[in-house]
Amino acid sequence: MLTSTGYDSLKLTWEKASKADGYYVYRKNNEGKWKRISTVKSGKTVSYKDTGLTTGKTYVYTVRAYRKINGETRKSGYVKKGQTYYYTIKAFRTVNGKRVYGHAADTAKWNGKVVVLDPGHQLKGDSSKEPLGPGSSEKKAKVTGGTEGCVTKLPEYQLNLDVALKLGKELQKRGYQVIYTRKTNDVNISNAERAQIANNA
Repeated sequence: MLTSTGYDSLKLTWEKASKADGYYVYRKNNEGKWKRISTVKSGKTVSYKDTGLTTGKTYVYTVRAYRKINGETRKSGYVKKGQTYYYTIKAFRTVNGKRVYGHAADTAKWNGKVVVLDPGHQLKGDSSKEPLGPGSSEKKAKVTGGTEGCVTKLPEYQLNLDVALKLGKELQKRGYQVIYTRKTNDVNISNAERAQIANNA
């Protein structure tokens, strides 16, 4: 909302965005391009006063919320009043220095539900130990490679991945957001880490 606070100033006010660390305030210049004119840190303040304006000139503003995650600044899109927006989230984790992304929802309208699929096992097992469960003193292997078909010789880790990817596509068609703990066999993700991916999502 814009209100006049003097012959050469305007006050821009917006609704508070949940979990935002702050807001970037933009104004269109004479060429019709957005220019960031201020940064407002999050808190009770959800307004900005623009001063030194020229009487009779038209000014256009927009605000983008931002949040800092792992040292990176993530910005929202430009929001227009009266327009419906749909969002999806892509989860990722770093494996051996590379980012492994979950699958974003397809074009179906999101139904508000998130499903995490964990294709069990992986190409190579990890026999190092981790607790059997949260707070447990008993330990087990972090993850195993699995077995294989006695006739087909298809590895269990591959069968699990094939089924999970097919299931994920069907769920996305039905409006679910799907996150996979893995989408390739050449990973090293323990059972506890897989559970944490689901918990974080």
